[in-house]
Amino acid sequence: MKGFSKHIFHDLQSFEFHLRGSKGRLGREILDALVTSIPNAVCTESTRFGGSYASLTSPDSNLGRVFILASGKATSSSSQLECDNDYSQFQQTLRALEGAFTKTGINCLVYISSGGSVYGSGQEIKLESSVPNPANSYAFHKLRQEKDVTDLAITYGAKLLIIRLANAFLASPKEPKGLVDSLLSVEPGTSQLVLYVNPESRKQYGLFGDYAQELLRSLSEFLSDGSSMRVQNIFSSNSYSVREIIEIVSNARSINIQDLCIFDEYSSNLPNDSVILGTKYNQGTSQHNWKTIEEAIYPRKT
Repeated sequence: MKGFSKHIFHDLQSFEFHLRGSKGRLGREILDALVTSIPNAVCTESTRFGGSYASLTSPDSNLGRVFILASGKATSSSSQLECDNDYSQFQQTLRALEGAFTKTGINCLVYISSGGSVYGSGQEIKLESSVPNPANSYAFHKLRQEKDVTDLAITYGAKLLIIRLANAFLASPKEPKGLVDSLLSVEPGTSQLVLYVNPESRKQYGLFGDYAQELLRSLSEFLSDGSSMRVQNIFSSNSYSVREIIEIVSNARSINIQDLCIFDEYSSNLPNDSVILGTKYNQGTSQHNWKTIEEAIYPRKT
């Protein structure tokens, strides 16, 4: 695939991996990347902790255990009740983890959070040191979970890597999520789409597979640098405004999406909802190779 090559992170072979959310959009990509990175690993999948679960072990898994929490049904459009229900399941997962930590090696928790939500919008670049400014139930939900995994890591002396992701696209044709996927899934015969958003709002978009590769690279670095905790933003080098995304998708479809999209009369007066992430950590040369939306969806004439 263009962008990220199938890279083997040799130091990851020394760890046993447990992935919560292995059937999810991001979890599937993380699992594929782990299997590639640890060629001699034995992978088992099951339903545990109220969701999909995968374990990978290899003959070299002698340094400890890594627990990746990539699950959750809540999204940026979820209600408070939906977030609370998701939080209840998350609590069950954390309680189960308390009995899963190894007593003889390294324990490392990896929690997948949302940089696109927790910082809030604004024109300035959001670094890991930026003060969170949650604007909806989902953002508060993710910060609450960040606090819980931090407390758990401190209690048990585990290493903790909190990853705050930017926006992703091409989740699944059957379950479109976000602006790009929603526009790609518009059915022929649709009369119009009314968008309640400032058309100049700009965000970063990347493929789930690219995020998974960058996550493993960051994890490999974190496990090697001796630090006990880190919050790290991961984001694509490609950013788009709402207006630009509509044009790109329209050019990829036989349906003229541009003609269907109607901005609400007050859209131009809505706050600019831009969120652009930055990082104080090295994202490596791969930062310049994220697949663009155009590369991912062309040719896609439907």
